[in-house]
Amino acid sequence: MKLEILLFLFLTTFMVSAQEYTNRRPLGLYTSLDAGIGYDLAAIIRTASTDKDDIYNPNSPYYSQHEPGRLNYGFTYMVGYQPINRLSLAGGFRYSYVNPDFHILYALAQANVYVGALYDEDFQYIFVRGGGMLNHSAVSGVGFVSVGFGKMEPLGKHFGHFFQIFIESQHLDRGTAFLGLSYGVMVFGNSR
Repeated sequence: MKLEILLFLFLTTFMVSAQEYTNRRPLGLYTSLDAGIGYDLAAIIRTASTDKDDIYNPNSPYYSQHEPGRLNYGFTYMVGYQPINRLSLAGGFRYSYVNPDFHILYALAQANVYVGALYDEDFQYIFVRGGGMLNHSAVSGVGFVSVGFGKMEPLGKHFGHFFQIFIESQHLDRGTAFLGLSYGVMVFGNSR
């Protein structure tokens, strides 16, 4: 009986280790559209560390004529290319709403570094994104930088969806640090 168990364990170990994993193909050319929402963590810190009178006093260094809102939402459209399994680069546009005075259209660039196993169908990635303002709003010369983690899951041969969590610094009238979530869809050139 012991010999049969040992033989069974040996064969199953050999069978599992002999399975062949094939690396996934890069996405190639892809396009994505996502919607995101963020909460301004810097406003919480600013409000807690300053006196309320300083925030509303025009002579105070903590006063801002255009106070950004605490919630931010936006939409991003990007076109990118993944030439190798571990890296992709993308560029596009983003609309961001912070409050009624801040309707900002950005041009952006994003780099993704894929960190998951190469044989998994799901793509886990770390991204860095930055952009500059294209339109005129309550402020000018606005930009943003964000870093985050995402996961993309293919749903078909050329279609997938993705989720992202990120921290973003928008350089508005006051510095902001948004903690955000986004969900989007992606169409890619190489089939899964």
